[in-house]
Amino acid sequence: MTSIFCAIARSTILAAAMVATAQPALAQSEDQAPRVEIDVQRIDLTAADQVGLARHRINAAARAVCADVVDVDGFSMRKSACILAARAEGNRQLDRLVQQSLAARSSGQAILLAGKAP
Repeated sequence: MTSIFCAIARSTILAAAMVATAQPALAQSEDQAPRVEIDVQRIDLTAADQVGLARHRINAAARAVCADVVDVDGFSMRKSACILAARAEGNRQLDRLVQQSLAARSSGQAILLAGKAP
């Protein structure tokens, strides 16, 4: 395993939740927002089924990190917005890690073509 891939494998995905519809007095800064760390160290991000497992973990973490969001009007719009935002951020980070993993896996491999005149 290359050192680049090892570094990528040790990376984690942080899903941070911010509620965009919060009132200014109640709004949380990004530093105060609840966070969940998803360890992807043992997941092969070059395999589609393993990436699916990571996405499943992101979905579960997004629901967990937004569990305390309260919708006072009886609709779950704020909680849904929180989950969608956290899921989108987690998937964005995962996509970046997948691309880095694929690039690390393919580095060192080359195709050499030589042409000869007929």
